[in-house]
Amino acid sequence: MQLQKDIRKLERIQMTATKMVPEIKDLPYKE
Repeated sequence: MQLQKDIRKLERIQMTATKMVPEIKDLPYKE
């Protein structure tokens, strides 16, 4: 399923971005 692959890709990008910018962890993740 294509959507599943896209979600996986987005999650991986998000994780990478969080590692590159540690300050993101201090922000409220879910509103």
